Amino acid sequence: MTVIGTPVLPPSPPSPTCVPTQRCYEINTVAPEVSRYYDSLLLTRMRSVRLQCGQKVRIQWTVVNSQGFAVDLTDCDVPADSSSSVSFSSSAAAGGTGFRFRIRENLSLGIKPAPQQTEFDVYVVDAENGVVEIELTAKATGLPGVYFGELAVCANFDTADEIVLFTNIFYVLLQRGQYGADDAMIGGPPTIQEIRLHLRDSSPGENLLLDNLKFDDAEIALAISRPIQYWNEIPPDLNCRYTTQNFPWRYHWLEGICANLFWMAAEQFRANNLKYSAAGVQVDDQNKQPDYEQAAQRRDAEWKNFVRRKKSELNLNAAFGGIGSPYARY
Repeated sequence: MTVIGTPVLPPSPPSPTCVPTQRCYEINTVAPEVSRYYDSLLLTRMRSVRLQCGQKVRIQWTVVNSQGFAVDLTDCDVPADSSSSVSFSSSAAAGGTGFRFRIRENLSLGIKPAPQQTEFDVYVVDAENGVVEIELTAKATGLPGVYFGELAVCANFDTADEIVLFTNIFYVLLQRGQYGADDAMIGGPPTIQEIRLHLRDSSPGENLLLDNLKFDDAEIALAISRPIQYWNEIPPDLNCRYTTQNFPWRYHWLEGICANLFWMAAEQFRANNLKYSAAGVQVDDQNKQPDYEQAAQRRDAEWKNFVRRKKSELNLNAAFGGIGSPYARY
C-alpha cells in the first residue's frame, strides 16, 4: 500500500496572556537581531542596530567571522576574565590585542571633502563568546541618518606595528527625534516605524502568510540610501552631494524607499519560485514576483519623475543671477 505523507507545520505557539516588561536600565543597551527567512537564520546577512537621536547607548555586539559564527576572542590573547569596565581601545591594550570602532555616515564614504569618522571605546564583556560593548555618547548620536559602523580587531594595538586582523561591518540607524542636535530637526530619513507603518509591516501579525516581518532593518537601511545615490548620480550634476543626513524632500524619498524594498522582494520571489505538486495539491506560494514588481515600478516611476523634474528646476534656477556695478547708484 502506498502511503503519501503530507508535511504539516507545527501549531503556532499561543499568544502571551500578558505583555512582557523590560527593565528600564536595560533599554539603553541594544544588540542586533539575526535576520530570519521563515525558520532559517541568515547568519551571513549584514546586521543593524537602531538608535534614537540624542540617545546615550551601548551597542552590544558579538564579534563574528565571515560565516556569521561568534569568534572566541581568547584565541586573540584577550583575557577570558576581562572586565567590561576596561576599554580595549585605550592604552590598557597597547602592544596586545585591541579594538577600534568607527562610525561614519553611509554615503559620505564616497564624498570629498568627507567628514572624519569618529572612534569610540570598546569594552570586552564575554571574551569566550566574542561579546563586546561599544559606548556612544549623546553627542555622537545627534544627527539622524544611516551610518556604517565598523569594529576592527587589531594586533600590536596602539603601536607603530599595529595591524588589522579582521573587521565587522554593520548598519547603525539613527532615527529622527526631538532630542538630537538642533539642526537635526530638518534632516534625516523617515524613521523605521514610519516606513513600516506605510508598508503595513509593523508586526508579524500583519503578515498572515509569512508570520514574520517582510523586511528587516538592514534591508530598510539599504533602501533608504539607494534613492539618494540615484539623485547624486543622475544628470545634471548640480555640484551638490546629498547624504541620508540632509536630503530634504521627504514624501518622494519615502516612495523611493518603498520602491527599492519591493525590488528586493521581487528578486527574492524570482529566485525561489518553483511551482510543484504534492499529494495532489498544487503549490505555487512563491509566485509573487509580478505583484511586487508592479508595486515597485509604480513607486519607482514616481520617484524618478520627481528627481528629473526637481533637478531640472534647480539647474534652471542656477542659470539666473546678477552682477553688481559701481554705476548702480546713479
